[in-house]
Amino acid sequence: MNESKKDRRKADLLDAAAELFRTIGYESTKMEDIARAADVSPKSVYNYFATKQRLLIEFLQRDRTALIPSYEAVLEVPSATLAETLARLIHADIGNVITSADKTLWREVLAAELRSHKSGSDGFAANRSVFLRFIRRAILKFHNAGDLAVPTSVAVEMVYALSSYNFREYCANDTLTPGDMLKLANVHMHHLVENWTRARQTGTGQSRKKATRGL
Repeated sequence: MNESKKDRRKADLLDAAAELFRTIGYESTKMEDIARAADVSPKSVYNYFATKQRLLIEFLQRDRTALIPSYEAVLEVPSATLAETLARLIHADIGNVITSADKTLWREVLAAELRSHKSGSDGFAANRSVFLRFIRRAILKFHNAGDLAVPTSVAVEMVYALSSYNFREYCANDTLTPGDMLKLANVHMHHLVENWTRARQTGTGQSRKKATRGL
């Protein structure tokens, strides 16, 4: 089987798995179920994915890879402020998760990832690092690392944590739209990055001292 056929077969297996995760849940889905849904033998599934955890990792990697052009588009034409740029990056991370069915699938995927992620070398961390790199690039477009009042790595993790929280909330609530999440991300990011620069922190500190002297 040539590479293009292998890629198509792998994509078909991931699509079949995703539909089963959505309809019967990740825990209830067996590799044999995936084989049956994709009309292949169980051996064929195991040829591509040694375990169901490996299949989950590759599903997440495929999704993240598909989002990279959207992340790049944000950084190629950033907004006027860091907060707005980060909000757009978080919004881009929603991807094609739009419908109630999409959200049902991702509730299963997120729960399965949480249960399966046991070490920094199991594949889930590598998937996470993709978005972390784009967050870091966005921050450094607006600030040199030395200008930040917090270490760059800490700033990146803070943005990622809020992004992850927002995505979980989005998937948990069928009434929320991507537009709603962009507005929410803008609010969160403005509050988060408000005092990230040393100059801003120094100014804030001086204002507090003046206010204290006036008491």
